[in-house]
Amino acid sequence: MQAYRVTDWNQHFENNRSREIKRPRYFLCPNRYDNDGYIQLISHPKGPEHFAVWITCLGVASRSKIRGTLLSDNGIPHTPATLSHKTRIDVAHYCDGLERDRKSVV
Repeated sequence: MQAYRVTDWNQHFENNRSREIKRPRYFLCPNRYDNDGYIQLISHPKGPEHFAVWITCLGVASRSKIRGTLLSDNGIPHTPATLSHKTRIDVAHYCDGLERDRKSVV
């Protein structure tokens, strides 16, 4: 099974200080809500749900052994079900949000 990876993780969600931290308790996240990516994400009918999926995926990816990748502690790729279990967000939201992301990347 192939793991999901956040595109350009190092460029958008890391800096010189965060790269030194072994097990972060927080991650860098841009806070602009007027850029095209955010507007496209949130303007979808399920935009707020997809935003929650995006932010929690970033949080999970920030704590992965390979930062920016959705891997569990044992190195197995996360699935919508394991992400749901970890974050307590309904699995249907992960199925829908990750499928939307996969389609937008293709």
